[in-house]
Amino acid sequence: MLIPIGSAQAHPLGNFTVNHYNGLELHPDRLDVLSIVDSAEIPTAQELQSLAPDGTPTAQQLEDAAQVQCAELAGAVTATVDGRPLDWTIRGTSLESIPGAAGLPTLRLACELSATADFGEPRTLSFVDSYRDDRVGWHEITADGSGVRLLDSPVGTTSTSDELRNYPTDLLSSPLDDRSVQLSTEPGRNTGTDPSLAQSSGDPFSSFIASMDRVLEDLIGGELTVLVGTLAVLLAVLLGCGHALLPGHGKTMIAAYLAARRGRGRDAVIVGATVTATHTAGVLLLGLAISISSTLAGEEVLRWLGIISGLLVAGIGAYLLWTALRARREIRRHASERLDQPATALVGA
Repeated sequence: MLIPIGSAQAHPLGNFTVNHYNGLELHPDRLDVLSIVDSAEIPTAQELQSLAPDGTPTAQQLEDAAQVQCAELAGAVTATVDGRPLDWTIRGTSLESIPGAAGLPTLRLACELSATADFGEPRTLSFVDSYRDDRVGWHEITADGSGVRLLDSPVGTTSTSDELRNYPTDLLSSPLDDRSVQLSTEPGRNTGTDPSLAQSSGDPFSSFIASMDRVLEDLIGGELTVLVGTLAVLLAVLLGCGHALLPGHGKTMIAAYLAARRGRGRDAVIVGATVTATHTAGVLLLGLAISISSTLAGEEVLRWLGIISGLLVAGIGAYLLWTALRARREIRRHASERLDQPATALVGA
């Protein structure tokens, strides 16, 4: 089913990510699993495009898609008890649409799985999630027992991300990657252990950029007038400048180039404009390619772009090194010529 949710800001882990959460609940006679898949804006746009040519599938199409995807998920999520595989029964499915960046939708798939299992005596449970494992994103597993005690569980009993609703800001740079877990169990009451993760509010600069981003999204979603359009453009320029100040974007290479060439302000403007133009063109081309193809994985494109950009940076660095060495040889040659001139004059005398 399609359930509209209140507005939200841009996906904190990036617009390409597909994020997973598996909540395991062990009972003496069964294993229940709540599997949630949170797809960011770009995978959602591709998925909606595959469901309907215009990218706006009906509620029935989304409900059918939820059932199909949960069936695929059940086939890709495996659990064994003492080496014996469990057979899943799908108890419930849902597909929620949540507004993301610039009003673009994100999708939240929830699948309720259950399997008969005997935890009435000491057991070893192994769980593996391989559903859409080619996509990057957050992967989290929790486990709790009702009438079953977990012995030294490597995962917590509650979700640090509130089941993919609120990602801890201090873990965004290195998101969880729990795709499998092995649990030792015995009958009894589970005490459980929860990870104590403090959620920092982030640095002030990033918070300011995020607040300006939300203001821009509100302007885009409102009635378009000349004033609103002008403010949106100005805010976009401000956000672009703030974005450029974040790590990356070739600032180190620009500084190295200008230092090597002893560049003037004009040189800095030329190099900065070149980096801006190429960066903007690359983003537009990437967005166009992804919007055209519903099967193009954004992270695959980024992986190849990373390789290409790495080669370009290495090439630029090699060129700067070569020019520096050549300039050094020229300086030595001229110095040697100046030293030879007095000696030649004395010989002539």
